Amino acid sequence: MANCPNCGGALAPDATYCVKCGSNIEPPAPAYPQSPGQSPQYQPPQGPADNSWAATLSLILGILSLFPGSCCGCVSIAFAIGGIVTGIIGLKSSKASQAKIGIGLSIAGILIFLIFIILQMAFGVVIPGARTGFPR
Repeated sequence: MANCPNCGGALAPDATYCVKCGSNIEPPAPAYPQSPGQSPQYQPPQGPADNSWAATLSLILGILSLFPGSCCGCVSIAFAIGGIVTGIIGLKSSKASQAKIGIGLSIAGILIFLIFIILQMAFGVVIPGARTGFPR
């Protein structure tokens, strides 16, 4: 049997007020079951995955695709393709603007590579550091 917190009078098990002093009695809060020895842990809400990593990677690969074009074109193309693919994945993330910039830089890397190839074929521009002709 419970007692009134205000006057200490005896309360019935289903009482909502004290018959002695008239104060309202609030029912006790329900206890939630817990595993023994385990504290409650915060569980973040499960929503769609944020692909901000892809947007950032697209930006990095787009920048990298601009530089190797003059000495090793296949590396430039690999970076550019990777930048475009990860940029498309990153468009649905919180960093969509980074993904758009990464895609743009990757396309610029491909264009620079193509321009370099055209110049090389048209004017015989030699790749810096590459061997020309046969060994003597």
